[in-house]
Amino acid sequence: MLLNVQSMNPSANSTSKWKVPEIISFVQEEKSKNHSLPFIALTETWLKSYISDAQLHVPGYVVSRSDRDARVGGGVLLYSHMNIPVSECHTFDDGICEGIFCRFDTIKTCYVVVYRPPNAQVESFTALLKFVSNCIQQVNDDSFDHNITGDCNLPAINWETSTLKSDGFSEMHKSCRALLSFMSEHFLSQYVTCPTRGNNVLDIFLTNNDRLITNIVSEKTELSDHNLIDIMFAWNPLSSEESAIPKFDENSFRSLDFSKADYEVLKQKLDEVEWPTMRNLCSFEEFPALFTDTLFQICQSCVPQKRVPSGRPKHVNALRRKKARLKTRLDALLAMNGNPVHIRNVKDKLALICYDIKEAFLNEM
Repeated sequence: MLLNVQSMNPSANSTSKWKVPEIISFVQEEKSKNHSLPFIALTETWLKSYISDAQLHVPGYVVSRSDRDARVGGGVLLYSHMNIPVSECHTFDDGICEGIFCRFDTIKTCYVVVYRPPNAQVESFTALLKFVSNCIQQVNDDSFDHNITGDCNLPAINWETSTLKSDGFSEMHKSCRALLSFMSEHFLSQYVTCPTRGNNVLDIFLTNNDRLITNIVSEKTELSDHNLIDIMFAWNPLSSEESAIPKFDENSFRSLDFSKADYEVLKQKLDEVEWPTMRNLCSFEEFPALFTDTLFQICQSCVPQKRVPSGRPKHVNALRRKKARLKTRLDALLAMNGNPVHIRNVKDKLALICYDIKEAFLNEM
């Protein structure tokens, strides 16, 4: 779960003192539905060092946080489930941007929460990204998942194409380019494409595991004017067994993967339907059901069924995907006549990955 909480100060005189109890209530409600919440990432916590972790306690969770002490606002916090022990934690705060890096060795995952305010200078945001890069490099284990989430306030990025909506040299545009470069360097993809505040995608989720995410929902909440982002994983970090695969009714629109639809054929078939004639074939009360059934049948012919990942991939599959990413990076460097040293380094990593794939394949036989 991800949310820009816009203050969660639990002090008795704070207007936000109700938010921690509300988060506790939300967690209990999700638990009653057998929904797993391994992580809760919050930005703009507005906390100070004099506020203790005990005041922020949510039963069953460990608090990791980075507060902004020099100015009002900002701050990030990660609630991690107590069954996933924090192996290592690092924080960043330069008075403008904040970040926290948590490593969980038992599930081979690093979880990062970041916050960049709208008026942040690119130097501050670049320093935050460098902090995250250094933490990732210190892990020095390619089998780890790196999940980076938070509010970066960068609406100038079109996340459908991972490109800038318009060219420019403002601090925001410079920060956009810095983030896209950071993603390319660490083979990260961003999965939140629905608006998270107004019509903008401000809150994001990056990961180097392209099979981790099965579904993302953005919905209104009383806690903030940002939407609450519910991120569904393909596997359950709280269970040693594979998590149950989400089931979709085959006779519902939710079972269709519209991201892979043939929209030209779909539009053609919709245009071929005589909708006014259909309306006259039945009563006013019967028409909605007839309309829905007809629309669904047309969509079924042009939109493939969703394919949900079966769980956390085997190590050899993760290596194969990394090999593909390295190959793409090498091709790009060669096409741009890139730095010979960088090209040599990527070639060496590619050769090493090929060796690791061979070893992993032999071990799994």
